[in-house]
Amino acid sequence: MRGLHLLVGIVLGGLALVEIWVQPIFQTGLPGPRPWLSALVVLLAGAIAVSDRWPLAAAGAFSVLIVAIGWVGDIDQAGLELALGALVVAYTVAQRESGRRAWLGGGALLVGFLGWSLLTHAAGDQPDDVAVPLLLLGAAWYVGREVRHHQQRSASLAAASVAEERTRIARELHDVVAHGVSVMGLQASSARASLPPDSVESSNMQAIESVGRATLEDLHRMLGMLRTGTEGPPTEPLPRLSRLVDLCTSASTPPVVSLSVRGQRRELSPSLELSAYRIVQEGLTNVRRHANADHAWVRIEYLSGTLDIEVRDDGGGSAAPIRFGHGLVGIRERVALHGGALAVETNGPGLRLHVVLPTGGES
Repeated sequence: MRGLHLLVGIVLGGLALVEIWVQPIFQTGLPGPRPWLSALVVLLAGAIAVSDRWPLAAAGAFSVLIVAIGWVGDIDQAGLELALGALVVAYTVAQRESGRRAWLGGGALLVGFLGWSLLTHAAGDQPDDVAVPLLLLGAAWYVGREVRHHQQRSASLAAASVAEERTRIARELHDVVAHGVSVMGLQASSARASLPPDSVESSNMQAIESVGRATLEDLHRMLGMLRTGTEGPPTEPLPRLSRLVDLCTSASTPPVVSLSVRGQRRELSPSLELSAYRIVQEGLTNVRRHANADHAWVRIEYLSGTLDIEVRDDGGGSAAPIRFGHGLVGIRERVALHGGALAVETNGPGLRLHVVLPTGGES
């Protein structure tokens, strides 16, 4: 955006200099002392160019400079470049600055434009010669505020989506961790039963059991905070990679899904297998909802120290910009949880989702 403001400043400043030194382009142009007007126009173009970086300062400088141009120049000025520049600065200060600063910048531009209009008022000018530019100035400022509000709402929705996905992941990981702690407690109990009751080893195993039970209680309390009022405990085991065949063949709607598993299959940690399964699930859901594809391909490859996952389709993904919707937000969070890498790119007529998850040297 900075390059755009620089370009606008150069174009409008150049047109104004042409009107000063060559001939008017719009009505009477900018008649008056050429050296002074040229210096002021260059400064004005600079204010437009930096308005994206320092919006409020640019609005104040623009207001002062436009009044100075009206003061120095002849009374019959009709600087369309100045009006267009004011619209650009008004939009920018409203879109970039927070409430009070945006109002201050808009007010400064309003005062500056009114001052210039009074200084260049000539006999025969009609009220709408001033009213229409002021309405356009207000419209540019209003559009800038609406764009800012839309961006803030979008950011809030994105943050809420991330929070929701993280809560969902936390609920699932709770079940994984709770299962592991429960198994540890059962193994400690089994080991204690085979030891002399008064031995040190028996006491240690009993301590492990106690800590395990306390940890499970804490985990269940934490899960109670994460679940919604209508949500109950899971009724079936959390999925693992061994269930991908069912996932890829169970859908009755297009696309047709082909699954390919390469490399030496090995048992991975429950949390990693759960995340890998969910990544494929979300990737296929995204294909069904948005890609309009006839065929999708899922590739799982066991590599040394990593698990390579690819979901691609032959749909119309390249016809629209790639966006991280609700499902892709969940994929991104799961990849970040395991310190992996994610790429979403066009793949000919469709999209390609590529994820690499470190397995921590598991074999």
